[in-house]
Amino acid sequence: MAAVQVARHLGAEVFATASPAKWDTLVEAGFDDAHIANSRTLDFEQWFADATGQEGVDVVLNSLAGEFTDASLRLLPRGGRFVEMGKTDIRPAERVATDHPGVTYRFFDLLTVDPDRIRAMFAALMDLFGSGVLEPSPVTTWPIDRAPAAFRHLQQARHVGKLVLTLPGGLDPEGTVLITGGTGTLGRLLARHLVTRHAVRHLLLTGRRGRDADGVAELEKELAGLGAEVTVAACDVADRDALARVLDEVPVAHPLTAVVHTAGLLDDATVEALTPEQVTRVLRPKVDGAWHLHDLTRDLSLDAFVLFSSVAGTIGLAGQGNYAAANAFLDGLAALRRSTGRTATSLAWGLWAESSGMTGHLAEVDLARMSRAGVAGLSNEEGLALFDLAVTRDQAHLVPVRLDRAALRGRADRDTVPGMFRDLVPPPGRRVVERVTRGAASSSSWADQLAQLPEERRHDALVRLLSTEVASVLGRSGGIDHGQTFRDLGFDSLASVELRNRLRTATGLRLPAGVVFEYPRVGELAEVLLDQVLEAGKA
Repeated sequence: MAAVQVARHLGAEVFATASPAKWDTLVEAGFDDAHIANSRTLDFEQWFADATGQEGVDVVLNSLAGEFTDASLRLLPRGGRFVEMGKTDIRPAERVATDHPGVTYRFFDLLTVDPDRIRAMFAALMDLFGSGVLEPSPVTTWPIDRAPAAFRHLQQARHVGKLVLTLPGGLDPEGTVLITGGTGTLGRLLARHLVTRHAVRHLLLTGRRGRDADGVAELEKELAGLGAEVTVAACDVADRDALARVLDEVPVAHPLTAVVHTAGLLDDATVEALTPEQVTRVLRPKVDGAWHLHDLTRDLSLDAFVLFSSVAGTIGLAGQGNYAAANAFLDGLAALRRSTGRTATSLAWGLWAESSGMTGHLAEVDLARMSRAGVAGLSNEEGLALFDLAVTRDQAHLVPVRLDRAALRGRADRDTVPGMFRDLVPPPGRRVVERVTRGAASSSSWADQLAQLPEERRHDALVRLLSTEVASVLGRSGGIDHGQTFRDLGFDSLASVELRNRLRTATGLRLPAGVVFEYPRVGELAEVLLDQVLEAGKA
């Protein structure tokens, strides 16, 4: 890839071979079909001969061996240079000159190159990089404890660009750490942890309200007592100019050395109900904010660039299409930074059970829905311990989440479990099948149960059956207040859809998704369902 850039800079027409899986990389580099061939077969010889009108090429840069080397030598019918990068098929230059008149054969061995010549080459290259003529090759980093896997990856030729082994590092206590959303509950929790656990002494906390946010004065006093210097700035990180001004004020004596992006918000709805405003509202702090942080710090040498993502972007959660998309962007941004040799880690968090910064926006029904999806809550201590582990792992995307396998196994329909978790849920055994079958038979007999009752008792019976389903959706073990509307009970559009699906399973009725808002109390909905349930039982 480096040779392509240098050759083009010198005005050469370049032909390239690669395995078909990497042809897209060559296309992105500006190659057309006539200049690309397969490095796994010998067809490239005829392909390039035809493309050059049988005149062949002037220079071959080779890393193949055996008959592939012979084919490449035959592509120099007018003479030229054959430059060998490989070590497995080095040939005597004299023999090559005899077999292929006019061809000069050279092989790479850096130990034989005059150091002054290397210095001159480096000087020339630095000028070309400095002027933007050349760009560094893509870099993929591997933590050194995964070196065997990195070498296997290289051996299998699955890489593009350079693979670099990295050592675990820490945060520079003399540098400044930026926490976006730093005035929120989670940001304050993390700020204390960075000071007490990582010995950070210079913090920059940003939030929309800045020092006017609740509890900030107390936090500043607390952290100062622990020996930290704290700067709190009112800043919307999605506003690039505002963020740039804040970063410009970081003192030279304590330059920015780490970024933790926790800012974000929720505005849930089913995909069909999402408005452009809801999508923008959720994407703006996550996507725009993260991109501005990336862009404004791309020339800085950072110890850490940590993005607080969500498991919603990894497994998908009901009603969070906009939130999942925003967090998937963060995961992709971390991979992009890694590919260019920059540090980045995206943490796709599950629930933090104790921190309102992560769960305060969730209603009871939301927490119940996540619990049924198999996502349990992390304590603050567990979350912070996972943060510590993540910043030493040197990986682009990690998923710190507590799984509730019992909840997953309790799902009657394995296909409703998030796809990533299905292998954690064993196929149901005989007893489980019997239990599920009995439950299905019970739920499908609503009509039979009602038909066996006197007419005056049917409505109350249906109210009880319906209340059980409503309580399940809300995640409540006790009863519900029949005098409250579904909205007062905590229902939103997602809960409405879930209740509709449960009723469809129990009765076979095809009900609209917003049925709970058309008939806003349990008694009213039961009254409407009664005749339909009995009629369906006769069908």
